[in-house]
This record gives sequence, structure tokens and C-alpha cells, in this order.
Amino acid sequence: MRLLVTGSKGFIGRNLVESYRNSSYEIVELDLVDGADVRTADLSKIKPDVIVHLAGLSGVRASDDDPESYISNNVEGTVHLFNEARKHGVERIVYASSSSIHGNGDDVPVSMYGLSKRMTEDIADLYYRRFGVKSVGMRFFTVYGTYGREDMAVGKFAKKMIAGEPVPIYGDGTQSRDYTHVDDIVSAIHHCVESPRVTCDYVDIGAGKAFTVMDLIKALAEALGVNNPTIIFCMRHCADVDATLSDNSALGELTGFRPRIAFAEGIRKYVEWLRGQ
Repeated sequence: MRLLVTGSKGFIGRNLVESYRNSSYEIVELDLVDGADVRTADLSKIKPDVIVHLAGLSGVRASDDDPESYISNNVEGTVHLFNEARKHGVERIVYASSSSIHGNGDDVPVSMYGLSKRMTEDIADLYYRRFGVKSVGMRFFTVYGTYGREDMAVGKFAKKMIAGEPVPIYGDGTQSRDYTHVDDIVSAIHHCVESPRVTCDYVDIGAGKAFTVMDLIKALAEALGVNNPTIIFCMRHCADVDATLSDNSALGELTGFRPRIAFAEGIRKYVEWLRGQ
């Protein structure tokens, strides 16, 4: 089976491609780093059986400053890919959505990034109802781990602690997140690629338990062996939500898989990898 992975050089994409080494899948990579733009990709030349669509712009706060780019990359790119899938008989698209579509628990996005991801789910719904293109929208919850992005809290905080620099917290530290290790994300993607039950589905993929930012600081400090890291409290960004918490029941029903890596274990795994860099 030929599997096209868009955004293959990104955080999750890189982990996913590595996980398919020595598998029966033929992996085709598409990434802007290599000069390949999902917004203009020609699938007649690639002829994939399944697409894992991870390409796009991420980051809640940055989306406020450049909304046009988020719509172009996340929405227009997804429309093009679904249309190419329709024309060339792709079996299914497994694509990256986000916990950001949930907003503050009322399913109203509070950022352009969250809105762009909500729009990708609407695109998927339309292409299933009109053209029968099967898909799974994967709502990722605060992913961290190997190759993790430095602009996200786990990586940023860890590197500040290692350097002996103050750790900036936007807000009072009581806001909570469902931190999800990338190994669980990759396993969930495998299951979504292979599940025989896919039609047009949306699934949360998270650890299923929320921890505050202060909990994260404590866990990182313990794993790194840092005593009493210095914290600077900054003004909270208006695009940040109060809390996120996944409901993995739809993922379990669709694939039989539920994330397994506990918070403390995942932080230790991340710190071990980071120290090896």
C-alpha cells in the first residue's frame, strides 16, 4: 500500500515516517521543506492509496498576526488535497485537526488557527457527503516528545531550565492542558489508517487527563534535576483557552486504540531524548 504523508518533515510527520520504516507500506513524503507544496500537489503522479495529511501552519498565538497564511495553508491546502483525492480514487484521508476547535469548551474556536482547523473538518464532511471521500479528522491535544517544536511549552520550558534562564508563563499557571506524547499520536494515526470502519469521522487524540502549567513545570524540573526554577508570570494571550481535555471514546470505537503513555512517563521520555541532542 502506498501512503502519502504531507508535512513529513514536521514534528509529528517525522515521527510518523520513522515509525513506518521496515513496514509493508511504501511511504511517499511531501513537505514544503523539499519544495513540495500541498496546495499544488498533483496526485496523478503519486497515486497514493491513503493520505496522512499533516501539512499546514500551527500555533494559536501566531495565527492572530498572519490569518491569511493560516487560511491559505490550512484551508486552501486541504481543499486542494481532498479534491485531488476525489479525482484519483484515494481510499481515505487521515488529517490533522486540533483540540483548538473546541475553544473554551463550547466548540467555538477563539483563534484563527482553531477556526482554520474547524473549516478543514467542514471540508471533509462536504467531500464525504458529495463525493464519498472517506476521512478521519484527528483532533490532537498538546503534543510533545521526540523532535518536539521549541515554540511549544514543553520544549520551551525545558530548554529554559537547562540554560538556567527564567521560565515565562502566560497567565497564572492554573490553566490546564491534556499533554499527549507523540508516540501515542503516531500509534493512533496507524490505527486510523488501518481501521475498516472509517466513513467521515472526527476523533479526539489525547492522554485523557489534564495537568496545569505549574504541574508541567514541576514534572520537567524533576526530570531534569533542576531545583526551584525561576518563573516569570506574563500577561495571558487572549487566544489561549482555559483548559483542554480529550474524550477518546470516539477513537476507541473507531479503531480500538486508546492512548497509553502517562504524563510523568512521557515527560521522562522527552527529557531523555532532549539530553541526547
